[in-house]
Amino acid sequence: MALLRNLSVCLAVVLGVLLHASPAMAQTPVSCGAVVAGYLDGVHAGSEWLEVIGTRVVSRGVFGFSSFTMQDAFQIETTPLHTAPAAGRADFIASRSGSSAYTGYFHEVFPGRGNGDEDRWQFWIARSGAVSLRSVTWNGAWASVQNVTCYTGDTGQLVVVGTTVTPGFGMDFWTFVMRRNYLI
Repeated sequence: MALLRNLSVCLAVVLGVLLHASPAMAQTPVSCGAVVAGYLDGVHAGSEWLEVIGTRVVSRGVFGFSSFTMQDAFQIETTPLHTAPAAGRADFIASRSGSSAYTGYFHEVFPGRGNGDEDRWQFWIARSGAVSLRSVTWNGAWASVQNVTCYTGDTGQLVVVGTTVTPGFGMDFWTFVMRRNYLI
């Protein structure tokens, strides 16, 4: 339990530093659409899927919570986080959907809850760079991620930062880091 709480605190601190970094430290945003379109049909044509990791920080209730993504069907009850098998399931796959987008499913893990509760989501990133999410667990409608800003990581990853608003509950801050992959 302490490991989960420590992981939660570390994720919140890292996200806080990224969101509040000084302008001198900030990277220059890139066009989300140009990068995704490049994966679909540019010099990287043939990128059949994206490997994705993500986090969410929410200010709700007394304090809020943080969560992170794991592969679809991940269950903390059967694969504890402090094990090698869990490390192997830390990313999820968003597969190419024709020439217009990548989509995939992930499980959201809540380290602060301590009850092994996970939610299933569907992820969509379009050629334009627009990102949408849908809670499968709660039978939710598609929600567009707002205020999307993209950056490139040090080794060519695409970093996507944005927000969603849940009526009556406030704003959620999402960060996804993805890299292209392809069949040989």
